[in-house]
Amino acid sequence: MLVNYIKIQQKNQKLNLYQIQRRKQESNISLLYFLQFLLIVKKILYALQQQVMTSRNTTSSEQRFRRAKFIFDDLEKFIVMDVFLKVALDDLKFSFSKILNLDFFGKRFIYQFQITPTSGNQTDKVEIDLDASKLLEEQDCIKKFIEDSQNQNKEMQFKVKFEDIGA
Repeated sequence: MLVNYIKIQQKNQKLNLYQIQRRKQESNISLLYFLQFLLIVKKILYALQQQVMTSRNTTSSEQRFRRAKFIFDDLEKFIVMDVFLKVALDDLKFSFSKILNLDFFGKRFIYQFQITPTSGNQTDKVEIDLDASKLLEEQDCIKKFIEDSQNQNKEMQFKVKFEDIGA
């Protein structure tokens, strides 16, 4: 009886070893599949990153930012800054407040885009009223100014007036 018990124990140990080896093989296979999955994900992410990089290269910083001069005739001051073209003119009010150290609460800004003709005569400036709630790049006159090849290195000029908002 003892001999049978020992044989049964040895057989169980062999089964246990077999089961352990089988589980290791299964886990190795699962790990292999998981690593293959990670490799595929890595390739997809790399391809997406390359697409983003090529799209960034097509839109240069010149197209996203432009040098602009904001002239405040009432204050006899001006501000020259690089402006993000995807900003609404109304949002610049807070920047002007900080730069000029003035409180513009209760004031409404009126923006005029100034275009100097190619003749260069300062008296021939054309002033176009802008919608302050629109983005800069959505304004028709600014689109035309940016697209014009002669204006690539010119700064944009804006005349800024402000008036009190009545109750």
